[in-house]
Amino acid sequence: VEESLSSSVFGDLHAMTHNIPNVWQSADHLCVVWCLQFVLVVNRFLHSIIDLDKKSNSKFIANKEIRLTKAYQFFMGGPSSGAEQLSTLTNNMIDEEDWIEDIRRNFQHKFDTGLPKTRVQMIRLDPNPLYKFLNVDVFNLDTKEWIFGCEANEMLSNMRYCSIAVSLSNSSQYLPDNGFSRQNAQINLHLLKVKNPRWTHVILKFPKTTQPFQFNIDINNMDDRAVQIHMPKWYNFGQNELAETQLDSTFYNLNIHGLSYKYQAVAIYVHVKSCRGESSSVVTKTSNSWSKGFEKFSSF
Repeated sequence: VEESLSSSVFGDLHAMTHNIPNVWQSADHLCVVWCLQFVLVVNRFLHSIIDLDKKSNSKFIANKEIRLTKAYQFFMGGPSSGAEQLSTLTNNMIDEEDWIEDIRRNFQHKFDTGLPKTRVQMIRLDPNPLYKFLNVDVFNLDTKEWIFGCEANEMLSNMRYCSIAVSLSNSSQYLPDNGFSRQNAQINLHLLKVKNPRWTHVILKFPKTTQPFQFNIDINNMDDRAVQIHMPKWYNFGQNELAETQLDSTFYNLNIHGLSYKYQAVAIYVHVKSCRGESSSVVTKTSNSWSKGFEKFSSF
């Protein structure tokens, strides 16, 4: 449904079902009552705006700004421009954690037998253009609160850390995957630094576990990961090799220009030429510029 047919000046927000975080399929007015992905999001939103009094009686929060902020958090994946973002603080137990800062921009770690100790991966907020955009994939992580921002200016046994951090969980979302559960976070590090000038790091906190676990980090300047595709007006049955991925890269943005007619179509093939580890699934997100909020995820 085109956005203009369902949005209203009398509504506080407008969200298409397949663009709601953790909802990967579109749902019409009948499907919304049994689409589990959508129902769970609605339930979490309703529970988040419940207020308990001293007698444990429940009622909805009266403050509309708080309700609207929560609505943007669950249905739009972020805070509204007119309401203050509610930050969640986490107290870190430094003695039981390994704080690690890696100077590499693109790398991955896989733990087949799990993590014996909580691992905190630190990513510096660097003004260098090569450190502009962060893409993180985590596999088989049993928590939604795993990415934070903080001012790491404390020291313990030559280990730099921050005792208080602000949750950035709104930046993460679950993605479809053929194997383990998969979460992804994409953050503009330079913009984050502008909004929070005192912050020095983004931290990824992975609790100890006995289950297999993996995370991939890809830091880039976005331009390196942009591929421009110009569509022919009539037809072209040839195949062109557009690009080879960089080593340990996990994110690419394909911009298709000139896709203006109904008869036009483009087929994209992803081939694995060589891989140092086990091949994993590829997740694609399709969006367009003429229908705000249209995003569709696929996994193969």
